Amino acid sequence: LKTFFQEKAGVYLERSKLNPVEVEETLLLDGLNRAILRNEALGTNFSEKLEQWQSQEVLPVGGFKPVSIAQLKTESQNAHDCMKQMEIDPQLFEITLSERHQSASVDSSGNWFLPPLTLQNMKLVGKIGNLCSRGIVIPFKNSKSEYIRLWPQILVLDQLVKKYALPIDPALVFLKSLKAEEISFADSSDELATYLDFYFLSLENPSPLIPEWVPSILFDSPERFAKKLLSQVNGFTPFYNDYALLLLQNREGNFAQEMIENWKPHAEKIFSKILNTLKPSRGAS
Repeated sequence: LKTFFQEKAGVYLERSKLNPVEVEETLLLDGLNRAILRNEALGTNFSEKLEQWQSQEVLPVGGFKPVSIAQLKTESQNAHDCMKQMEIDPQLFEITLSERHQSASVDSSGNWFLPPLTLQNMKLVGKIGNLCSRGIVIPFKNSKSEYIRLWPQILVLDQLVKKYALPIDPALVFLKSLKAEEISFADSSDELATYLDFYFLSLENPSPLIPEWVPSILFDSPERFAKKLLSQVNGFTPFYNDYALLLLQNREGNFAQEMIENWKPHAEKIFSKILNTLKPSRGAS
Protein backbone atom coordinates (compact mmCIF):
# COMPACT_ATOMS: atom_id res chain seq x y z
CA LEU A 1 0.00 0.00 0.00
CA LYS A 2 2.83 2.39 0.86
CA THR A 3 4.64 1.49 -2.36
CA PHE A 4 1.50 2.19 -4.42
CA PHE A 5 0.99 5.65 -2.96
CA GLN A 6 4.67 6.57 -3.24
CA GLU A 7 5.53 5.13 -6.66
CA LYS A 8 2.19 5.41 -8.48
CA ALA A 9 0.47 8.35 -6.78
CA GLY A 10 3.57 10.29 -5.73
CA VAL A 11 2.27 10.63 -2.15
CA TYR A 12 4.85 10.65 0.64
CA LEU A 13 3.45 10.98 4.15
CA GLU A 14 5.32 12.07 7.22
CA ARG A 15 5.03 9.76 10.21
CA SER A 16 1.50 9.86 11.70
CA LYS A 17 0.42 12.86 9.61
CA LEU A 18 -3.14 11.55 9.62
CA ASN A 19 -3.23 10.36 13.23
CA PRO A 20 -5.64 12.65 15.15
CA VAL A 21 -4.00 11.90 18.52
CA GLU A 22 -0.39 12.61 17.48
CA VAL A 23 1.50 15.33 19.37
CA GLU A 24 4.32 17.55 18.17
CA GLU A 25 7.12 16.08 20.27
CA THR A 26 7.95 12.46 20.88
CA LEU A 27 6.96 12.15 24.53
CA LEU A 28 6.29 8.43 24.62
CA LEU A 29 7.03 5.57 22.24
CA ASP A 30 3.87 4.44 20.51
CA GLY A 31 3.18 0.75 20.02
CA LEU A 32 4.67 0.63 16.54
CA ASN A 33 7.96 2.32 17.38
CA ARG A 34 8.35 0.29 20.57
CA ALA A 35 7.78 -2.91 18.58
CA ILE A 36 10.37 -1.82 15.99
CA LEU A 37 12.98 -1.11 18.65
CA ARG A 38 12.17 -4.30 20.53
CA ASN A 39 12.67 -6.26 17.32
CA GLU A 40 15.98 -4.47 16.68
CA ALA A 41 17.23 -5.34 20.17
CA LEU A 42 16.83 -9.10 19.69
CA GLY A 43 20.13 -10.93 19.97
CA THR A 44 22.12 -7.76 20.73
CA ASN A 45 23.79 -6.16 23.73
CA PHE A 46 21.14 -3.79 25.09
CA SER A 47 23.64 -1.17 26.27
CA GLU A 48 25.26 -1.00 22.84
CA LYS A 49 21.87 -0.84 21.14
CA LEU A 50 20.78 1.93 23.52
CA GLU A 51 23.82 4.02 22.54
CA GLN A 52 22.88 3.56 18.89
CA TRP A 53 19.28 4.64 19.51
CA GLN A 54 20.43 7.71 21.42
CA SER A 55 22.75 8.76 18.60
CA GLN A 56 19.88 8.31 16.14
CA GLU A 57 17.53 10.35 18.39
CA VAL A 58 14.73 7.80 18.14
CA LEU A 59 13.94 7.80 21.87
CA PRO A 60 11.44 10.13 23.60
CA VAL A 61 12.52 13.49 25.00
CA GLY A 62 12.43 14.94 28.49
CA GLY A 63 11.32 13.09 31.59
CA PHE A 64 9.62 10.35 29.59
CA LYS A 65 12.92 9.11 28.15
CA PRO A 66 13.99 7.08 31.24
CA VAL A 67 10.54 5.50 31.37
CA SER A 68 10.78 4.30 27.78
CA ILE A 69 14.35 3.08 28.25
CA ALA A 70 13.35 1.08 31.32
CA GLN A 71 10.42 -0.42 29.43
CA LEU A 72 12.61 -1.40 26.46
CA LYS A 73 15.24 -2.87 28.77
CA THR A 74 12.63 -4.99 30.55
CA GLU A 75 11.18 -6.21 27.25
CA SER A 76 14.67 -7.00 25.96
CA GLN A 77 15.44 -9.02 29.08
CA ASN A 78 12.10 -10.84 28.81
CA ALA A 79 12.91 -11.78 25.22
CA HIS A 80 16.34 -13.02 26.30
CA ASP A 81 14.73 -15.12 29.05
CA CYS A 82 12.30 -16.61 26.54
CA MET A 83 15.15 -17.53 24.19
CA LYS A 84 16.94 -19.21 27.09
CA GLN A 85 13.77 -21.10 28.01
CA MET A 86 13.37 -22.26 24.40
CA GLU A 87 17.08 -23.16 24.23
CA ILE A 88 17.76 -20.63 21.47
CA ASP A 89 21.26 -19.27 21.01
CA PRO A 90 20.98 -15.51 21.71
CA GLN A 91 23.55 -14.87 18.97
CA LEU A 92 21.09 -14.40 16.12
CA PHE A 93 22.18 -14.03 12.51
CA GLU A 94 20.85 -12.88 9.13
CA ILE A 95 20.78 -13.84 5.48
CA THR A 96 21.75 -11.28 2.83
CA LEU A 97 20.74 -11.75 -0.81
CA SER A 98 22.81 -9.57 -3.13
CA GLU A 99 24.19 -9.53 -6.66
CA ARG A 100 27.60 -8.92 -5.08
CA HIS A 101 27.62 -12.57 -4.02
CA GLN A 102 28.18 -15.25 -6.64
CA SER A 103 28.01 -18.21 -4.26
CA ALA A 104 26.93 -19.04 -0.72
CA SER A 105 29.25 -18.08 2.13
CA VAL A 106 29.01 -17.65 5.88
CA ASP A 107 31.03 -15.43 8.24
CA SER A 108 32.33 -16.10 11.75
CA SER A 109 29.10 -14.72 13.30
CA GLY A 110 26.95 -17.17 11.35
CA ASN A 111 25.62 -14.59 8.85
CA TRP A 112 24.94 -16.01 5.39
CA PHE A 113 25.65 -14.21 2.09
CA LEU A 114 23.86 -15.57 -0.96
CA PRO A 115 23.23 -14.64 -4.60
CA PRO A 116 19.77 -13.24 -5.46
CA LEU A 117 16.89 -15.70 -5.45
CA THR A 118 15.63 -16.06 -9.01
CA LEU A 119 11.94 -16.67 -9.65
CA GLN A 120 9.80 -15.86 -12.71
CA ASN A 121 12.73 -14.08 -14.38
CA MET A 122 13.05 -11.85 -11.31
CA LYS A 123 15.91 -11.52 -8.88
CA LEU A 124 14.97 -11.13 -5.23
CA VAL A 125 17.49 -9.27 -3.06
CA GLY A 126 17.39 -8.07 0.54
CA LYS A 127 17.82 -9.41 4.07
CA ILE A 128 16.09 -11.78 6.45
CA GLY A 129 17.17 -11.00 10.00
CA ASN A 130 16.70 -12.32 13.54
CA LEU A 131 17.42 -15.89 12.52
CA CYS A 132 18.39 -18.90 14.61
CA SER A 133 18.69 -22.56 13.68
CA ARG A 134 14.98 -23.01 14.48
CA GLY A 135 13.75 -20.24 12.16
CA ILE A 136 12.80 -16.56 12.28
CA VAL A 137 12.68 -15.23 15.85
CA ILE A 138 9.81 -12.84 16.67
CA PRO A 139 9.53 -11.14 20.09
CA PHE A 140 5.72 -11.18 20.02
CA LYS A 141 2.82 -13.59 20.41
CA ASN A 142 1.75 -15.63 17.45
CA SER A 143 -1.24 -13.98 15.79
CA LYS A 144 -2.98 -13.90 12.43
CA SER A 145 -1.59 -10.44 11.66
CA GLU A 146 1.95 -11.64 12.42
CA TYR A 147 1.46 -14.66 10.15
CA ILE A 148 0.42 -12.30 7.35
CA ARG A 149 3.34 -9.94 7.95
CA LEU A 150 5.92 -12.74 7.95
CA TRP A 151 4.48 -14.83 5.12
CA PRO A 152 6.79 -13.56 2.33
CA GLN A 153 9.85 -14.00 4.57
CA ILE A 154 9.02 -17.61 5.42
CA LEU A 155 8.40 -18.37 1.73
CA VAL A 156 11.78 -16.96 0.73
CA LEU A 157 13.49 -18.68 3.67
CA ASP A 158 12.04 -22.05 2.67
CA GLN A 159 13.37 -21.58 -0.87
CA LEU A 160 16.85 -20.69 0.41
CA VAL A 161 16.98 -23.54 2.93
CA LYS A 162 16.21 -26.08 0.22
CA LYS A 163 18.45 -24.55 -2.43
CA TYR A 164 21.55 -24.16 -0.27
CA ALA A 165 20.89 -26.81 2.42
CA LEU A 166 21.06 -24.14 5.11
CA PRO A 167 21.00 -25.39 8.72
CA ILE A 168 17.80 -23.46 9.47
CA ASP A 169 14.23 -24.63 9.97
CA PRO A 170 11.68 -22.72 7.84
CA ALA A 171 9.69 -21.85 10.94
CA LEU A 172 8.37 -18.90 12.94
CA VAL A 173 9.60 -18.73 16.55
CA PHE A 174 7.26 -16.60 18.67
CA LEU A 175 9.06 -15.82 21.92
CA LYS A 176 6.12 -14.41 23.83
CA SER A 177 4.11 -17.54 23.06
CA LEU A 178 7.12 -19.82 23.64
CA LYS A 179 6.14 -21.51 20.41
CA ALA A 180 7.94 -22.49 17.19
CA GLU A 181 5.66 -23.11 14.22
CA GLU A 182 6.93 -24.82 11.09
CA ILE A 183 5.09 -24.93 7.78
CA SER A 184 5.64 -27.89 5.49
CA PHE A 185 5.85 -27.13 1.78
CA ALA A 186 5.83 -29.56 -1.09
CA ASP A 187 6.98 -26.66 -3.26
CA SER A 188 6.94 -23.16 -1.79
CA SER A 189 7.81 -21.67 -5.19
CA ASP A 190 4.13 -21.82 -6.15
CA GLU A 191 3.14 -19.93 -3.00
CA LEU A 192 5.90 -17.38 -3.56
CA ALA A 193 4.86 -16.89 -7.19
CA THR A 194 1.30 -16.25 -6.03
CA TYR A 195 2.53 -13.67 -3.53
CA LEU A 196 4.63 -11.92 -6.18
CA ASP A 197 1.62 -11.77 -8.50
CA PHE A 198 -0.26 -10.05 -5.68
CA TYR A 199 2.66 -7.66 -5.12
CA PHE A 200 2.56 -6.47 -8.73
CA LEU A 201 -1.23 -6.23 -8.63
CA SER A 202 -0.97 -4.00 -5.56
CA LEU A 203 1.42 -1.69 -7.42
CA GLU A 204 -1.41 -0.89 -9.84
CA ASN A 205 -4.31 -0.98 -7.36
CA PRO A 206 -4.28 0.28 -3.76
CA SER A 207 -4.68 -2.97 -1.85
CA PRO A 208 -6.24 -3.22 1.63
CA LEU A 209 -4.53 -6.59 2.22
CA ILE A 210 -2.33 -5.34 5.03
CA PRO A 211 -1.58 -7.50 8.10
CA GLU A 212 -4.00 -5.53 10.29
CA TRP A 213 -6.94 -6.01 7.90
CA VAL A 214 -6.52 -9.39 6.21
CA PRO A 215 -7.99 -11.40 9.15
CA SER A 216 -11.07 -9.14 9.15
CA ILE A 217 -11.46 -9.34 5.37
CA LEU A 218 -11.32 -13.13 5.59
CA PHE A 219 -13.29 -13.85 8.75
CA ASP A 220 -15.36 -10.83 9.91
CA SER A 221 -18.78 -9.67 8.81
CA PRO A 222 -18.90 -6.35 6.89
CA GLU A 223 -20.57 -4.74 9.91
CA ARG A 224 -17.84 -5.81 12.32
CA PHE A 225 -15.10 -4.81 9.89
CA ALA A 226 -16.73 -1.40 9.41
CA LYS A 227 -16.70 -0.81 13.18
CA LYS A 228 -13.03 -1.72 13.29
CA LEU A 229 -12.20 0.70 10.47
CA LEU A 230 -14.18 3.50 12.07
CA SER A 231 -12.38 2.99 15.38
CA GLN A 232 -9.01 3.13 13.63
CA VAL A 233 -9.86 6.23 11.60
CA ASN A 234 -11.07 8.09 14.68
CA GLY A 235 -8.01 7.12 16.69
CA PHE A 236 -9.90 5.05 19.27
CA THR A 237 -7.90 1.93 18.36
CA PRO A 238 -4.09 2.13 18.03
CA PHE A 239 -3.29 2.04 14.32
CA TYR A 240 0.00 3.05 12.74
CA ASN A 241 -0.45 2.68 8.99
CA ASP A 242 -0.94 6.20 7.66
CA TYR A 243 -1.26 5.02 4.06
CA ALA A 244 -4.14 2.77 5.08
CA LEU A 245 -5.79 5.77 6.75
CA LEU A 246 -5.29 7.71 3.53
CA LEU A 247 -7.05 4.91 1.65
CA LEU A 248 -10.06 5.34 3.94
CA GLN A 249 -10.32 9.11 3.62
CA ASN A 250 -13.45 10.49 1.96
CA ARG A 251 -14.89 7.03 1.35
CA GLU A 252 -18.67 6.82 1.04
CA GLY A 253 -21.06 3.91 1.26
CA ASN A 254 -20.26 0.53 2.75
CA PHE A 255 -16.54 0.54 2.10
CA ALA A 256 -15.91 -2.44 4.40
CA GLN A 257 -18.30 -4.59 2.36
CA GLU A 258 -16.65 -3.45 -0.88
CA MET A 259 -13.21 -4.39 0.42
CA ILE A 260 -14.42 -7.84 1.47
CA GLU A 261 -16.19 -8.47 -1.85
CA ASN A 262 -13.28 -7.24 -3.99
CA TRP A 263 -10.30 -8.52 -2.02
CA LYS A 264 -11.38 -11.62 -0.09
CA PRO A 265 -10.76 -13.93 -3.09
CA HIS A 266 -7.20 -12.57 -3.35
CA ALA A 267 -6.65 -12.94 0.41
CA GLU A 268 -7.86 -16.54 0.34
CA LYS A 269 -5.55 -17.37 -2.56
CA ILE A 270 -2.49 -15.75 -1.00
CA PHE A 271 -2.80 -16.44 2.72
CA SER A 272 -5.07 -19.48 3.11
CA LYS A 273 -2.18 -21.95 3.59
CA ILE A 274 -0.57 -20.15 6.50
CA LEU A 275 -3.84 -19.22 8.19
CA ASN A 276 -5.21 -22.74 7.84
CA THR A 277 -1.96 -24.34 9.03
CA LEU A 278 -1.10 -22.17 12.02
CA LYS A 279 -3.36 -21.23 14.89
CA PRO A 280 -2.83 -18.05 16.95
CA SER A 281 -2.70 -18.02 20.72
CA ARG A 282 -5.99 -17.43 22.49
CA GLY A 283 -6.85 -13.75 22.50
CA ALA A 284 -4.52 -12.93 19.58
CA SER A 285 -5.80 -11.76 16.23
